[in-house]
Amino acid sequence: MKTLRLLNMLGLATFAMLATTSCESGNQEFDYEGETTVYYSKPCYVRTVELGEDQEVDLTEDNLHNINIMAFCGGGYGNGNQITVDYVIDPTLIEGKSMVINNETKPMILMPQEYYTIENANQFVIAKGSLAGGPKIHLTDAFFADAKSLEANYVIPVKLTKATGVDKIIESQNYTLCAVKFVNPWHAVYLRRGKDQITYADNTTAEDIRHTQYMEKGELLNVVTSGMKQDKMVVAVRDKAGVAHNVTLLLNFDDDNNCSITTNDEHAEVSGTGKFVKACENMGGTKRNALYLDYQVKVDGVATVATKDTMVVRNRGVVGEYFTVK
Repeated sequence: MKTLRLLNMLGLATFAMLATTSCESGNQEFDYEGETTVYYSKPCYVRTVELGEDQEVDLTEDNLHNINIMAFCGGGYGNGNQITVDYVIDPTLIEGKSMVINNETKPMILMPQEYYTIENANQFVIAKGSLAGGPKIHLTDAFFADAKSLEANYVIPVKLTKATGVDKIIESQNYTLCAVKFVNPWHAVYLRRGKDQITYADNTTAEDIRHTQYMEKGELLNVVTSGMKQDKMVVAVRDKAGVAHNVTLLLNFDDDNNCSITTNDEHAEVSGTGKFVKACENMGGTKRNALYLDYQVKVDGVATVATKDTMVVRNRGVVGEYFTVK
């Protein structure tokens, strides 16, 4: 009996200790003895302004032509302070330097001042409870009218100089080089299906119906931004032996999403029209945007092809890009 009583007493003591510990753990506030910091997580990156619609991304700010060059705070358990950060646009960060991107080396160009305005010039705030904040940049029409803006050429170099509400700015991560480019609303990876009426150079004819049972298995075709309202896509005209002769089509859009179809290729003649329609094709239980094209391509000595295409947006084809400095 004594042994059983002793075990019961030990059990009660253990339960009381665990209960006390549990209560303390639930309400305890820990003091963080390290340093709180502000820093840029990506020293050299590309910000693609994506115009139009994307089922995977909220493009509200992009369609307003706005970007944020975000810095982050670290250390501690969340951000309990309002952090104020001073910064400068520092051209010396890129003077005489080049970027290496996609195995290409090219000069970095300082974003012209007339291409953007800054809402919160010289200083930004990381609000209490938030972990990020930064300069808010508005891109002007001049940026979108410049052909160099189609690729990563123009860079906004930002350097953090002072921060209040944290212990320090991380010295080795006190800057970022943000290269900015854009894609227009029709830029995407499309699933293509349709019909070709082919007249070969010897006047024989053929028909090619391109239609898979499942839309997702269709031919993939990239429509790529070549201007604010122009895109390009490459199609193949095949001779009777099956040899492909590529032709670059230019799709010139108006404000109503109608397009005319032409080419600058000297070896081909192209004419046609098309229309971009929103939420008109069903795929995977969701409505997708699509391009409907009706055009003719003639390649001398090869064939003339009259084509009707239905092209459904699979995804926008915008991915994260980074570069190194040389």
